[in-house]
Amino acid sequence: MSSKFNLSSFDSRIIFMLDSNSRLPYSKMSKVLHKSPQLIDYHVKKLIAAGVIRNFITVIDYFKLGYTQYFFAFNFTHMDKDKEKELINKLINYSKINFLYTTGGSWNVLAGVLAKNVYDANNILSYINENISDSFSRSKVLINMGYYRKGRRYMFEDNIKHISSEPLEFVKTRTGKQVKKMKQIKYLETEPLEYLSPVPGEVILSDIQEKILNRIKDDARASLVEIANDLNTSVDIIRYNQKELEKKGIIIRYSIVLEPEKYGATYAMVFFSLKKHTTENRNKFLSACLNFNEIFLIRNYVGGYDFSLETLVHTPRDLRSFISKVYDSVGDLISRHDDIFVYSIDKVAYL
Repeated sequence: MSSKFNLSSFDSRIIFMLDSNSRLPYSKMSKVLHKSPQLIDYHVKKLIAAGVIRNFITVIDYFKLGYTQYFFAFNFTHMDKDKEKELINKLINYSKINFLYTTGGSWNVLAGVLAKNVYDANNILSYINENISDSFSRSKVLINMGYYRKGRRYMFEDNIKHISSEPLEFVKTRTGKQVKKMKQIKYLETEPLEYLSPVPGEVILSDIQEKILNRIKDDARASLVEIANDLNTSVDIIRYNQKELEKKGIIIRYSIVLEPEKYGATYAMVFFSLKKHTTENRNKFLSACLNFNEIFLIRNYVGGYDFSLETLVHTPRDLRSFISKVYDSVGDLISRHDDIFVYSIDKVAYL
């Protein structure tokens, strides 16, 4: 078993900033962190080598491109580890799958795919069924109707609250208390709520814009020069079209994929089904969960579940405590729940 990477306070601050914008130049980060760009680069390389940072990704609003996301949850039949690994690799290599988690608990695998319509989705599911369904004992299909991303500020609360020590002015908090406003306040305040949901119509991309998205979806820190060289065009064309993708909301942000187990945490997901599938009940449940600081992502489904809540825990007891907290708040709305621990983040791509 590999040893846990001990995150320093400085490492935590770097992760927090890159999670919000992984294209930030180290020169700009240095002004906030009061450390040299060279030292930041050294720590980022250490985090990558340790597997804490898996890769740098571009978060894309696939709804605006006409896609719907479907999640397939599977349980394996009894098999040895080599056979299981072979099946996981098949799923990883299937190009239509853009999210893949190996999990434990209620489900063994959670796979996400993007499809333009139900026929496309059915073809993808048929492919999976024809190739590896004999290895599954049960499965469930979910349609992702959107998500709320609250961000991961709570993970590093103690380490980021004093990133900058140079006050600019006094401001009032929501409680009326006066505090000093610091430089680069956007990295210190609670991150804005990010919400994605299906939208009518479809944004049509130019050929170069499609190529840019495909180039940076798994390499968000690629420089304009690198992208231009790879796509055999000019830096000005890349800069203009990338800005257009950001203005249109196709590119939401640039972020990182973390491997929580590398620094001693476990990624957990809890799926909830409501007793009554009314708009009022869904809004009550959502409103309550948005107030839980430990939740960093809430997904809204049609299908086998109504919601999933994503959080980080250190022990199974932590997860039980979290689930109890949800039931204490909105237990009268809940019919049942299932929970999983994410053992491995095998694939993450937004296109």
